[in-house]
Amino acid sequence: MNIRVAVLLALATATTAQAANVVVQKNGQFPTIQAGITAAGAGGTVTVKAGVYEETPLIGSTLDGLTLKASGNVIIDARLANGSGDGPGIQINADDVTVRGFTIRHALYAGVNKHGAGVNVSSHGALIENTKFINCGEVGVQLQALVSDTVIRNCVMTGCAYGVYAASSNDDIKVENCSISYCSSYGIYVSGATPIVRKNTIQNTNGYGIYVSGPDAVIEKNTVRNIGSSGIYVNSLDGVFRGNKVYSAFDGNGIYSGGDGALLEDNLVFDTRYEGIYVSGSQLTVRKNRVRTTGGNDEGIYVSGGTFVLVESNIVDGGGYAGFYVSADGITARKNIALRSGRFSGSSAGFYFSGNGATIEKNTAKDCHGDGFLLYVGNSDILNNVATGNTVDGFDVNGSNCDVLSNVALKNSGEGFDLSGSSMAFKNNTAKNNRIDVAASVMPTSFQANAYGTGGVNTLPEID
Repeated sequence: MNIRVAVLLALATATTAQAANVVVQKNGQFPTIQAGITAAGAGGTVTVKAGVYEETPLIGSTLDGLTLKASGNVIIDARLANGSGDGPGIQINADDVTVRGFTIRHALYAGVNKHGAGVNVSSHGALIENTKFINCGEVGVQLQALVSDTVIRNCVMTGCAYGVYAASSNDDIKVENCSISYCSSYGIYVSGATPIVRKNTIQNTNGYGIYVSGPDAVIEKNTVRNIGSSGIYVNSLDGVFRGNKVYSAFDGNGIYSGGDGALLEDNLVFDTRYEGIYVSGSQLTVRKNRVRTTGGNDEGIYVSGGTFVLVESNIVDGGGYAGFYVSADGITARKNIALRSGRFSGSSAGFYFSGNGATIEKNTAKDCHGDGFLLYVGNSDILNNVATGNTVDGFDVNGSNCDVLSNVALKNSGEGFDLSGSSMAFKNNTAKNNRIDVAASVMPTSFQANAYGTGGVNTLPEID
């Protein structure tokens, strides 16, 4: 055997010897979790038998790849004997550590670098799963800055200030299938690139349900209810919000998205203080969402500040001001429904749109308090929309170079169509049983093949 091979075999033997399978048990060879961790070494497995362990184990930086798992009902109580704080329940300083199956309670702040976290992580690649965190003073699972590739799943956090807190520049963090309740601050707070927050339930928190900051976020199939601030609040380029449910955001938005390229689809928002869904940025897609706000005093869906916005196949029932408020250039609004929106004065309407280059088609505004459609648009197409039973005008169109084609206004308390602007084409529209079917401040440039309930076909509009 040559010297090089002999050295490699010796190193391999030494490495293997360091990793061990250790059982921790009261009155056993290793009666404390800390003793088991030390004996197992890097890459080892520590199995902890049932019992209450009053300690705060440390997984040091030399113990990469350690697995710490509970067998039976294992409780780590992180308090000192006098009830005061002693820092985190488990401190992880090594990479690729797994913690599984524990109940951790009473992790309390005890000074600098002794965080009140059930598990405090300052390394990469941690997996925290199937663990309960009860009455931890600061946070259930805390990730220090610059930590990456951490997975937190199938955990329960209750009575903690935060359920999950990931400080700045924590990339590739995944939080999924967790149940988080009664947090005095946020349910989930994550800052960093490509976070995934999926299939969590957050309820009865004083602050945000979910707060995320960082590009390429995926916020999917979460349920958030009874939240003191916004249900889901995210600043993310190219963020994806899909299949979330938000009930009762008492002092905030249901869902807030800030950043270009966002996709919001198939979300359900019910009963918010402010906007049901608030989106800002460019290149936005908002589709197949349902918003019902019974007590809020702002819009159902509010989109502002960008260009090229698609708003499609959404339903809003009961927005405080407008059901839909969209201010952008390059709007495409298609197949949306606004019901019973506009309970407050001002810009109350089923749909409020402003900007240039809009395509507004196949939308329905019904029984809204205010205008069905309140439009401040230029160079736009307004096609095949329906306004019925609204308390003011069916369509209040203000703009130049617009085509108003094949729309229907029925039983509105004001004008069916109230037209104001220059170079407007008004064709193939139907207005019946409105207070005044068509009124205009300036005669449209093109006016033909329209049908009215009073005066027959192609009767000129009443000029204001």
